[in-house]
Amino acid sequence: MAVLDRDAIKGVQDRTIKEVEVPAWGGSVCFGSLVLRERNRLMTRWSALDKNQSLEEATEVQIDVLIAVCCDNTGDALFTDDDREWLGNKEAVTLESLASQALAFLGLSQEGHEEEVKNSGSTRTGRTKSGSAGS
Repeated sequence: MAVLDRDAIKGVQDRTIKEVEVPAWGGSVCFGSLVLRERNRLMTRWSALDKNQSLEEATEVQIDVLIAVCCDNTGDALFTDDDREWLGNKEAVTLESLASQALAFLGLSQEGHEEEVKNSGSTRTGRTKSGSAGS
């Protein structure tokens, strides 16, 4: 295997695109992999959620994920921040399923997040589940 130089690495087109069926919409959308900064921004927002967060906050993170990940088959963004309002008014089960699939595509699953919150023993306020202050 060749040793790459800076220009070779810079020129690599390494974005992954995956087509995902959305039966409720009568077609499919694509998910596009994210650059490191955007993925980490979403990871930070996602990992900050815990069972004490409001459903509205969780909804906004799910919408953020869909806006960031959904693209057309060429990798161009499917949604923008201007779509946030109407996107949040689409059918819940469909959007939740799509957001869950998008999180899994990014390596951030709902199940993994729930397990992380459960195992951490603390909430965002720094208190343990028993109510005592965490160390």
